[in-house]
Amino acid sequence: MASRTFPIDPNARAMRIEVGHPALPDERCALCREAGPHVSYTFRDGKVVRLHSVCDALWRDERPVF
Repeated sequence: MASRTFPIDPNARAMRIEVGHPALPDERCALCREAGPHVSYTFRDGKVVRLHSVCDALWRDERPVF
């Protein structure tokens, strides 16, 4: 999470959240950097954060409320 891949503004809100889509083998998880994330968040500034389901659960435990 220290990678600054994630929005740091506590007021940032995801415009779009996609869960359960097929793994994206050419994409990397923003948290663990492994291939094949299943969850993606698109923010108003255009930033897209992709995560595995387990990594998403960890992020939700640690992040500010969006």
